[in-house]
Amino acid sequence: MTDMTLPGESRFLFNLGYRAAGADWVGSNPWPRKGFYEQWNPLVNRCSVRQLEALGFPPPGHDYWDEATLKGCAERYPDLDLAPWRLAVNA
Repeated sequence: MTDMTLPGESRFLFNLGYRAAGADWVGSNPWPRKGFYEQWNPLVNRCSVRQLEALGFPPPGHDYWDEATLKGCAERYPDLDLAPWRLAVNA
């Protein structure tokens, strides 16, 4: 660390995060990491599709969703109604 001892000195910091284009749920937002904890399940199960989007779930119809990701989501959140995402995948 550099000591800042002269009047008017400044230190600048750029806190940046990178993600693949289209992976809007990846970033410095702490919500996606919460999905790894079982205590998160009751909240996820009560949320609407729009509320889940606000927490970082890709919306129905997003390229992220396919049979494999739907299966993984159903395993992680067994009580979540995935009908909107399944309908979009099968459309």
